Amino acid sequence: MSKKIAIILSGCGGLDGAEVSEGVCSLLAIENAGFSWEAFSLNENQKNVISHSNMKKIDQTRNMMAEAGRIVHGKINELKDLKISHFDVLWFVGGYGVVSSFSDLAEKGVEGTVHPEIRQVILDFYQAKKPMVGICIAPSIIAKTLSDHKLTITLGKSDEYTNLLKNLGHDARKIESDEFVYDEDYKIYSTPAFMNEDATVLMIYEALQKITKKLASEKCHL
Repeated sequence: MSKKIAIILSGCGGLDGAEVSEGVCSLLAIENAGFSWEAFSLNENQKNVISHSNMKKIDQTRNMMAEAGRIVHGKINELKDLKISHFDVLWFVGGYGVVSSFSDLAEKGVEGTVHPEIRQVILDFYQAKKPMVGICIAPSIIAKTLSDHKLTITLGKSDEYTNLLKNLGHDARKIESDEFVYDEDYKIYSTPAFMNEDATVLMIYEALQKITKKLASEKCHL
């Protein structure tokens, strides 16, 4: 049975919002599996704006929802309008906006907090026993929100981010970017994507295809 995916984007651009390659690969993998999707973001300004040519901060204000719309051809919705009963899967695209705008984990690490709306949607899908997918840095906000539970999860091969997950009480796995980790107890899929320095777009797409293939075998919850 076809699944309906709620894709969450933190803007447009890997250094301050959603990682564009991961977003496009997500759409391709989802549609190739025969699933449908709707995209959501927060209707708030990014915490910062970074030039993707020289990696320096820019004195600009950019709205996450408006920026995210660039990736999905304008088909973007406000997160507060997401109705969990309409979706089978929650899917977070990576990018630094996840830890700078969806949370303050970039600044505060394990002591950081997740934006209340983001935290609530994670809790809603968890309580409904519906699968969640986290790409790149995105598993960090799932790990923080569900830190009362021991998840099997990945943020790639680096010691720094593996230790972040361990310090949150989770079973952190080091894997390649064409692989994924599945926590069967909590129905959480995670894949490192560009968290690994040797990642390629093809590797990321291959991992997402593997995830959608696994998702296709799961019972529909609508």
